[in-house]
Amino acid sequence: MPLDQAAAAFIENATSKPTKPLSETSVAEMREGVEALIPLGFEREEVHSVEDGIVAGVPVRTYAPFVEPLATVVYVHGGSFTRCGLHTHDTLCRRFANRSGCTVVAVDFTLAPEATYPRQLDEIAAVLDALSGSGKVVLAGESSGGCLVAATALRDRSLSAVVLMLPVLDRDSGTESRHLLDKDYMLTGEQMDWMFAQYAPDAKEDDPLVFPFRANDLSGFPPTVVVTAEFDPLRDEGHAFAERIRTAGGTAEDVCIPGIIHHAPLVPKKIPAGSRVIDDACDLLRSLVS
Repeated sequence: MPLDQAAAAFIENATSKPTKPLSETSVAEMREGVEALIPLGFEREEVHSVEDGIVAGVPVRTYAPFVEPLATVVYVHGGSFTRCGLHTHDTLCRRFANRSGCTVVAVDFTLAPEATYPRQLDEIAAVLDALSGSGKVVLAGESSGGCLVAATALRDRSLSAVVLMLPVLDRDSGTESRHLLDKDYMLTGEQMDWMFAQYAPDAKEDDPLVFPFRANDLSGFPPTVVVTAEFDPLRDEGHAFAERIRTAGGTAEDVCIPGIIHHAPLVPKKIPAGSRVIDDACDLLRSLVS
């Protein structure tokens, strides 16, 4: 399928503005840039309740759906490990709760570079430990949040399910889409190198908890949903990861949303098809936990 027209227009608008090279851009400036995307997110949906709190010392925001929850979803946001938070993903989490029929616990983990690996994984694990014994617990995340989710699932394979949306699984997976699509579709190889330099500056190249795509053993990995995007350089590594889970004897459902780019689910008001990343993930999740 050709590039979605709305996605093409979004790319053209974004790239028409003069920007500094990434090497000259501060983390603070990167964070300011993502704030401008908040009005382009999902419409604010009502949910049964929203509550801010602290779980195991970590700030969280809990969204309860109007129905009896099928499971508790611990949600880990994306943002290159360095940006975003509860406020940027509020409308997305509301939609996730309503569409999935699950309680969503959004984790406000400490961003890089103020904190580096494995601090974020430890905070997510602490939240999961606090929720253990409360029924089915699912771990979900998008983009770099997907990396944190996959790494956590490698450490804790007792989760009821895992949801990976447009996941970052490696600095450079060497897949075809990574090299065909990493120049003209907004997510670049330079950005991938930058984000991992902020998050895990001292990482060993073979550490699967930093680069889950390099894990040697996926046996026992929790039932997994993987959603990718056709014009995302991360597309093929997401699909390959799902295939490796299946080859190891596990369950993995993966779907590719046609025509869209990596950033689409954060700007559904500009790229309406981006909503399918969340909606399809939730529909597939419901089939795993119902």
